[in-house]
Amino acid sequence: MICPICKLENPSSATACDCGFSFDGRNDHQSIAYLRSISESVNSIRQMILCWFVLTLIGTVVFIIVKR
Repeated sequence: MICPICKLENPSSATACDCGFSFDGRNDHQSIAYLRSISESVNSIRQMILCWFVLTLIGTVVFIIVKR
């Protein structure tokens, strides 16, 4: 089964995901909100790293073209 918080695929026998989400329904609303905020933060960090990489690549290409 797939975790609704982190989207990690877990075995059908799992009672909880590695991120802390419990498949047996023992989650309170605060812990779910906390796990979602962590998941959103991780996604934001991934997007920033990707943007940094793309901008660095573009800057390198422009630098090489201008140096010629």
